[in-house]
Amino acid sequence: MKSKENFFLLLNKLNINCSVSNDDNYLYINFKYEPIDNKILSNDLKIVIGQYQLDRKSLSLYFEKLNHGNLHLPYEVKLPLSTGVPKRKKRNNSISYSYEYLKATPLYSNTDSSLLKDFQLKGVDWLIKNKIGILADDMGLGKTVQSIFALKKLFKEGTIDKVLIVSPVALIDNWIQEFSKWGKEFVVSRVTSKSGETFSNWADSYENSHILITNYEQLRNSNKIIETLKFDVLIADEAHKIRKLSSGVTKGVQKINRKYFWGLSGTPVENNPKDLITLLNHADPNKFSKFMDETDLIFLRDRARPYVLRRTKQDMLKELPNVYENKLEIKLSESQQKKYEQIWNDRMHITNEKGSYFATLNLLRDVCDHFDGTSSKAEKAFEILQENIKLGEKTIVFSYYKAILKILEEILKTEKIKFTTIYGSDSIEERTKNLINFKKQNNIPVILLSARIAGEGLTITEANNVIFLNEWWNPSNNNQAKDRVIRIGQEKNVKVTTFYAKNTVEERLKDILDSKTELYENLIDGLIDNESLGKALLKNK
Repeated sequence: MKSKENFFLLLNKLNINCSVSNDDNYLYINFKYEPIDNKILSNDLKIVIGQYQLDRKSLSLYFEKLNHGNLHLPYEVKLPLSTGVPKRKKRNNSISYSYEYLKATPLYSNTDSSLLKDFQLKGVDWLIKNKIGILADDMGLGKTVQSIFALKKLFKEGTIDKVLIVSPVALIDNWIQEFSKWGKEFVVSRVTSKSGETFSNWADSYENSHILITNYEQLRNSNKIIETLKFDVLIADEAHKIRKLSSGVTKGVQKINRKYFWGLSGTPVENNPKDLITLLNHADPNKFSKFMDETDLIFLRDRARPYVLRRTKQDMLKELPNVYENKLEIKLSESQQKKYEQIWNDRMHITNEKGSYFATLNLLRDVCDHFDGTSSKAEKAFEILQENIKLGEKTIVFSYYKAILKILEEILKTEKIKFTTIYGSDSIEERTKNLINFKKQNNIPVILLSARIAGEGLTITEANNVIFLNEWWNPSNNNQAKDRVIRIGQEKNVKVTTFYAKNTVEERLKDILDSKTELYENLIDGLIDNESLGKALLKNK
């Protein structure tokens, strides 16, 4: 049953007024055009209902925000009343209620989903209907925008009020940009806490925001505080980050109070049964924890099917341009070849001394990239870049190792070719600035990217050429990196060129990867622990 209504006259000349009432669960605000008797006005009152402080000023500000969406009156806003909201610190001996929260509460004026493709609309509906699930669409199909529109609908229904999104650090800015494009009505807060500020940051953001975004590492440091908060929706972006059951981050995610859990990951997980089970365990621990030792993929897929929505670009995006992939054999320079042979001939001594096949492999592949300031790969990459620049096309150059990118940097500087970079050592602000410059400035045709940092989540369809100076041992990582350009919005044919050094471990490993799909998932860990694989790579030809 609704409470007694309170009336406020917002604009005298236009006779715009609003009435405020509530029941046990919701606050109702009705805006309309009509004359109103001054005797019943509450213009001088301040009314506190739940977490909202209401008066003529706050309601007028709220109406201004609504009206930016070309609001048609009469119009009713239904806002959920929260319980258990963390108290803000007392300031001047009084609790500060937030005008901003009311001002920015979602208005849903932008519910037009006509820009979404049919399969994306189905994805939105699937998320809404599934409180727990994994949206495993191929990379580039718009998992972020599907999630945002699903949130918009749930907020509009009054079903949810608080959302936590956990993502890799490098993708937080991308989420914020997507909300500014598709969900301007939300208050979105980035939560990254320094020592001593953790509780106040989380409490203030929780009270005054609809969407909180943090990175996985924060769950290691702040999980005891996060455990006290209640979220309606938890979204784990790049959810393959939480497939290791023993990791602190995975345990932190499991402890978060939530009604909905949506995992987003375009990385196939079916090749490693235990990883798949761990991921599904976040969705329904009661069901999947008992399958931790199960290895029958058919059995697991049958159990997982209700919890996973998977679509591929080949099936969904028939209009995507063609992708031309080329594995390019590179001959080492004379100094590189000499150094490589020296390490190869001494490989078993190095392995015994370092105690790891992996250490020897690292030395060998370093020389495949560069030695003593020379790099056949960097020189060949520059030749390709010159050709692409003549065609007026932009190029992304990926490397999992920074040293070779620095050599290519010097070549580009000498030839006076403008470029930008994204490295692990860059601040988040620098990464964002450099990416925007590459995307928007026509006179910057090249971006050099650390594939470990920029290989996930970003959309860079302004480029249609990709060069891999080297590959990671895990093919799914390489696929994620190249899919930065092979996604919705790409209008040109895409060329992907991958370098490998002739007659080296790079060539031998490529053959192993091509023939053994069981090593596709977490192969880098296999190189450290799998003695037979190390021996296979380092044995005599």
